[in-house]
Amino acid sequence: MLSSVTRPSRVITHIEQTVHSGQKTAPLTGLAIVCLAHRNAIVALFDTDAHFVLAPRDPPMPVATVVAVLVSCALLGVAPCPMELASRIPASRKRTPRASAGR
Repeated sequence: MLSSVTRPSRVITHIEQTVHSGQKTAPLTGLAIVCLAHRNAIVALFDTDAHFVLAPRDPPMPVATVVAVLVSCALLGVAPCPMELASRIPASRKRTPRASAGR
């Protein structure tokens, strides 16, 4: 366990460190998965004759798939923010003011 640098009264557990590490690597991992799944599209990016058009998907994605992706993004990407805030509020109340004399 580590003590927070900004708030010494707050203890950072190994679970919180692991979650933050996963949040840092998730975007790059997601990009790598998309690149592997659509290798031909990535190779086409370097083709001089390639052109791209923004068009709707045919056939469209099922609504259940879109909802599942959005819900999992909300749970894994947004939910930790209020949890982090909730853990910092009690720590900030316990913090004692530092003496500025002699520094």
